[in-house]
Amino acid sequence: MTRKGKVYPKNQSVIIIDNILEKTNERISGVIKTGEYGYESELYDMKKTIENLSENDFTEIEDDKFQGKNIKPKTTAEVIPFVFSFYLINNQSKKLYLALQRFGQYGIKIKVENELNNFFKQRYPEYKNIKIRIHDLISEKVIKAYYKKEGLTNLTLTRYRVPADIANKLRNSGANPEDFMIEYKIKPKKRGLRLPYWDSIENFINSKTKNINDIIEIKENKELEYNDITAEISIDGKPKKIDFSNFLKFKIYEVINVKRKDNGHPEERELLDKMKEKLKEAMEEIDIF
Repeated sequence: MTRKGKVYPKNQSVIIIDNILEKTNERISGVIKTGEYGYESELYDMKKTIENLSENDFTEIEDDKFQGKNIKPKTTAEVIPFVFSFYLINNQSKKLYLALQRFGQYGIKIKVENELNNFFKQRYPEYKNIKIRIHDLISEKVIKAYYKKEGLTNLTLTRYRVPADIANKLRNSGANPEDFMIEYKIKPKKRGLRLPYWDSIENFINSKTKNINDIIEIKENKELEYNDITAEISIDGKPKKIDFSNFLKFKIYEVINVKRKDNGHPEERELLDKMKEKLKEAMEEIDIF
């Protein structure tokens, strides 16, 4: 296929439809590449630096030990590929479901949302005041139903030793978590028991302020104070994590492991197949309740 894309000079960003992996009356899936330009960044060849380190090692090196330093020009856009899949339920409800890949700390949800809005405004200018929003495919009633059915299996409290944004970058880079964060896990004493924290979680969900520290109150112990909190809930025997600290809005997420190509990115078709499986599971969970 001929690649098509858009450049946005105001935002100094580019988005490219790199490949269409499947196209039917109900589904279209492919690869989007997107990135930004307008700033310089330093590039280092890390081959010699890491060749004697294992994946779990950590070492400090001086600036003059970095090899192959280059500069990315301001006019160069670093684009990253993301797999996407749109699934249209073409009945009376006219529902559109999306599965979007994340890569480390990067994602395309906002950019896809903006593209849908731009398309809608161009095609239907009479509805220019309508705004399309993409919402996570999970609802409070689903979480409540599964909690009553199978329970909350554990809570994880995380306290960062560095700012949260830096901690996320370190985590995605493969750094040892013990170097920048402390985690405390709360589990039932016996397998099959539930944690008795649902009332405080429900209050958090319903509150306007969304203060995660209201879920579990820590008194007179600074060591146990936390920045983030995640819960694990069992859905049909499969563990699902709920992040309560993501932009003051909880969501369920999963890590999908697939083969990686020589360039370090996932194999697109294998990833797409697993994304479609997860999307089907999520749709069935929503439709049950």
